[in-house]
Amino acid sequence: VNPDCDTIPDGDTDIEPEVEVDVDNAPDWPASGKVIFTEIMNNPVGVADSVGEWVELTNIGGTQFDLAGCEFANSLDDNWTSIDNSTIFGNMQKVVLGRSADSGSNGGYTPSTLFDFDLGDGGDTLRLRCGLTVIDEVSYDSNFPLEAGYAMNLSVFMFTDMENDYAENWCVAASTYGGAGNYGTPGASNILCEAQPDGDAEEEIEFSEE
Repeated sequence: VNPDCDTIPDGDTDIEPEVEVDVDNAPDWPASGKVIFTEIMNNPVGVADSVGEWVELTNIGGTQFDLAGCEFANSLDDNWTSIDNSTIFGNMQKVVLGRSADSGSNGGYTPSTLFDFDLGDGGDTLRLRCGLTVIDEVSYDSNFPLEAGYAMNLSVFMFTDMENDYAENWCVAASTYGGAGNYGTPGASNILCEAQPDGDAEEEIEFSEE
């Protein structure tokens, strides 16, 4: 027989409201292909890789997402790093994952969250997953624009999870940041790679925003 409500100790009733969460408007994890890798600084100059490496993610899903609890890794399964803090960003907004939060010593960028493994200078695979779902994956090699001190920039009209797989859609960044002599736009707008045609690319970015 259940007890009368007024016989429940006050302590239990005080705890219950604290664990109730209103999730009606809480951002969800992204589905596959809705957040993609758009810039990669894998070989900085003037600072150590252990502080100066970073990658940029862009939300192309048309709504807000929260990456809290998602994981980032390179080609080694042992390197999965959890995004522990709430990382909410809206459509076409960006999140930077970096090696150090100290913009005074990391080359001059501000990350939203940190990872603790090295990115390959000559090639690697970057992976983002939320739960068991792989959200995006990019494998870069010697065909990509690998140049020390320059971030690899995904051309602005190639923002899909398929187009960022192809080396020809990437180019080196054109503007400097910080004071260490590195080029990139961490958290800011990408550039148009000059070799990219306009026609198909414009249709693709319109499709991604629907």
